[in-house]
Amino acid sequence: IFFLILVLTTISTLFLISKLFSYVPGFIQNLTSLESLDLGWNQLKEIPDFIGELTKLTTLDLSSAQLEEVPNFIQHLTGLTSLRISQNKLKEVPDFIRELTQLTTLDLSSNKLEEIPDFIGELTNLTSLRLSSSQLEKVPDFIKELKGITSLYLSKNQIKDIPDFIGLLSDLSDLSF
Repeated sequence: IFFLILVLTTISTLFLISKLFSYVPGFIQNLTSLESLDLGWNQLKEIPDFIGELTKLTTLDLSSAQLEEVPNFIQHLTGLTSLRISQNKLKEVPDFIRELTQLTTLDLSSNKLEEIPDFIGELTNLTSLRLSSSQLEKVPDFIKELKGITSLYLSKNQIKDIPDFIGLLSDLSDLSF
């Protein structure tokens, strides 16, 4: 099957979702037309840097990939519109995420995040932000800067108060506390 994929360099979407993969197959670096890559739900030991060379990627899903930190190569994927890194072991969000200005969807849920950096508010194209099942104690203030947000998920945190500015997010249609 891997030989077949080597020949199909025009593939635009690839799902490698299972609990069977412990590594990212090398043939993926040849898929230069790839726009969407889902490596979630695997037992990955590491994610190779060559993923950062897939500059046509707009969607990257690394959910439940056993990550303890966000891979540095993601900073090179400035065309990403959707980044899902939920259900990992992340303790912080790296500064380079602020460079992903095209993001419309950011899923950081089910990690070990106690706070979310204010620079997420600079991602003004965000329409969906998932921060559920983290360890947040308050709604981050930067959310009021996300004027186009339509979906905001904050459930299963330690949040006790809902700030008034939530009511000012006029495009918000999905809200979870």
